[in-house]
Amino acid sequence: MTRIGQRVPAFLGPSLEAQRASKAELRASEDLGAPPMGPTSRPVVRSDEKNVLPEVSAKIDLALAYARAGKPRLANKRLDEAVQLLEAKKSQSSQSSAGLHPGLWNPLGDTQSVLNQAKSAVAGLAKTTAVRPGAGETPRVVVLYGTSANPPTGDGGHAGIVRWGAKDLKIDLPDDQAPEKAFENLPADEVWVLPVYRHAFSTKRDLIDFSHRFEMAKLGFENLPELAGKIQVKDTERVVVESAFGEAEKNGTPLDQVKVGTIDIVKHLAAENPGTRFVLALGGDTCRDLLGGKWKQGDELLKMVQIAVVPRAGVDGVTGTDPNAPKLSDVSSTKVRASADLDFLKEVLHPDVLSYMMAHGLYAFAPKANEDS
Repeated sequence: MTRIGQRVPAFLGPSLEAQRASKAELRASEDLGAPPMGPTSRPVVRSDEKNVLPEVSAKIDLALAYARAGKPRLANKRLDEAVQLLEAKKSQSSQSSAGLHPGLWNPLGDTQSVLNQAKSAVAGLAKTTAVRPGAGETPRVVVLYGTSANPPTGDGGHAGIVRWGAKDLKIDLPDDQAPEKAFENLPADEVWVLPVYRHAFSTKRDLIDFSHRFEMAKLGFENLPELAGKIQVKDTERVVVESAFGEAEKNGTPLDQVKVGTIDIVKHLAAENPGTRFVLALGGDTCRDLLGGKWKQGDELLKMVQIAVVPRAGVDGVTGTDPNAPKLSDVSSTKVRASADLDFLKEVLHPDVLSYMMAHGLYAFAPKANEDS
């Protein structure tokens, strides 16, 4: 007979400590939405029962909530964000002179363990939980694509992005507060092309007159085959910038101090279109600028819109890149502006855009000044 407090030998059965651990693991498995534990199933450890980095734990919790709500795409997106956060912490740790002493609390290792288990739980839920539509009325979704259109390029560049946004892009609209209300895999209702009126970066202000670029954008985008009526070219940035200039003049503020960014454009459009959900289509290099803090009120902007990333040739993939993103060529407006080679220009421009450039003497077709005899 075993006395109270005596350690139970392994061959006589599990100890009280082991029984408690088993119950905790069962609760954890249930909390994470994993299938009931069986003789061959592996228990999942709850993130709050280990030394898990809190920011990663929050992403894991959201991933599991989306998985239980039947939103596998959003579940995996939150898991990807958890992975990115953990990798960033690992990088910081490896660069730290202090490092982590062996045998001491290791939040990185514990977090990785819980993250691995969460991935398995989400994968299991994806197999057993039906994909569910979002609750309530499906919102109107508009893709915003800002471009200098200086000039707008064809299917290997700007037009390819516009076509993808209108036809192939699938959009997720998360709701972290109520995952059951989130929407997944929605098509865009429209694409609004927003030519730049005044570039935010001083090194990129070699723009020809806005009226030319606006007309070329309309020629290059609004009549794409099979997409007529779904694409609009809007002068919203001109309206917002001129309004800001007017306010500055009233207040006596120098015009060179007026800073209008994408955040101002989005706020203007949101006020005019209540209930519309906006998606910002960006090239991979442009997205790096946004995530790198170069944009005005970039953090606030990221809360107002979803981001869809299209990588350009020669630019590494960026987190958030849409799996249906088109494979773009390395054609750029800079190359087009410098070229008068009609064979090349016919390959990379909409024919109506090329005709407009030639008719108005733009870029390499500009009349050359007469040299003194």
